[in-house]
This record gives sequence, C-alpha cells and structure tokens, in this order.
Amino acid sequence: MSRLIVITGAGGGLGTEFVRQYIEREFFVIGVDLNTDCLAEFNRDNFVAINCDLTNKKHLTNLISDIVNKYGTPYMWINNAGIVNIASFFDETEKKYEQVMKINVDVPVRIMKKIIPIMERNGGGKIINVSSVAGLVSAPILSSYCASKFALVGITESVQQELMLKKSPVDLVLVCHGFIKTELIKLGHEDGFPEQLTPFLSTTKKAVENIIKGIDLNKKFIDPTLNGKVMSFASKYGPKKLKEFAAKLAVPKTLIQKIKS
Repeated sequence: MSRLIVITGAGGGLGTEFVRQYIEREFFVIGVDLNTDCLAEFNRDNFVAINCDLTNKKHLTNLISDIVNKYGTPYMWINNAGIVNIASFFDETEKKYEQVMKINVDVPVRIMKKIIPIMERNGGGKIINVSSVAGLVSAPILSSYCASKFALVGITESVQQELMLKKSPVDLVLVCHGFIKTELIKLGHEDGFPEQLTPFLSTTKKAVENIIKGIDLNKKFIDPTLNGKVMSFASKYGPKKLKEFAAKLAVPKTLIQKIKS
C-alpha cells in the first residue's frame, strides 16, 4: 500500500493541519485548493500543492487522472473542502445555496464515484468525508450548511453499507466535528461566534490529532471534539434544550434580531 494522501481544502484551517501532521508522519501529501498560496510554507520533498476548482467537473476529473498517472493510487483521500454561509433561510440567495451544496456535497460525491473503483482495483484505501456536527444537529441561520452536512452524513453512511455488502477493500470514514477555531469562526465580529463560548472551541491541532487517531483505529465514525460530542448527545436525549441553547448562545444575537425583525 502506498503512503500517498490527497487532501482537499488544504488551504483552510483543518486542511493545513492535516497537511502538517501527515507530512510529519512522513506520508507523501498532495494538498488541493482553489488558492494554494497559503501552502507555500510546506516546502518539503514529500508535499505537492495543486490548484484546482473542484466544482468544475472537467477539472476534477483531470485532477484525479493526473494524480493517479503521476503519483499512483492514493492510500487515503480526505474530502475536507467545505464552505459555510451564515444567513437566514429567507435572506440566502439561490446562488449562494447552490454554491454551498456544490462544494459540500456534490464534490465529495463525485470524488467517491471516481476514486473508489480505482482504489478497489489497487487493493484498497481509505476515504475520509469531513462533515460536521451540523450534519447531526440543526441550527438557525445555517440552513444551507446544515442541509449540505446532513446530506453528506446520509450519503456517507449509505455508501458505507454498500461497501460492506460488496466486501470492498475500501474504508469510508465519516467525521463530524464540532466548533473548531478556524477562519470560519469569526471571533469578535458582531455576526460571528459568540465570544462567551470561545472556551468551548477546539483547536485545529487537537481536532486533527483525534481524527488521525480514529483513522488509525479503523473507526467508521469519528467525533473529534468535546463540544461536538456534547451537542450530538444532547440532540438525542434533550433536543428541546439543545435548540434553546443554540438559539440563545450559539447564534450571534445580532442575527437572531434580524430573523425576528
């Protein structure tokens, strides 16, 4: 089995941490992002950055073909690319909604359809789909994000069952993390993450460490953050309280006022 790992969304907070930790573990890492400038720090022999618009079907197909032809079949493919749009359901444009769904759902689905058969012919591999606790627990002003992450959870679990039934050598792993301190969390911004909840944020370093540990243990589902574990637990055993908590604390007051007005 090769030691080649492909990471999409490699320029983001979680993505760069995946790149850093797998480089340190001496894997050969390919980081894919629409903007690879922020990956310049990884000037290593075992790292390559590739610029690609994953939403472009032709570009995505060429990306996979080029990687396989030049570097071989990946041992692991991490579908980490994702975006979030913070807006009321009634204010969000159709164009923005479609963009969120394309990147968060359509891209990993297309990748799975193409890379799973390649991995199977090569003897196996691992695919990691990075969803979110927002794919398990809904929240206001995140309708498109929740819709996309719920969809990714459902698709991943369904494909996991198909792979098991056909006794595929490919492992499909679902990751649902909670709040992580990345650029998506706009601390201090009036429409950003409430500052009173910052102590509950997980660091990217710790979250990725926990994800990698779960992958090494061959887990099918990984919830790498404590706040994510608490939210998913509360959604099962106290959904009403969780929704009240989300509306009062986890969502910026300015946005709640906009929804009510």
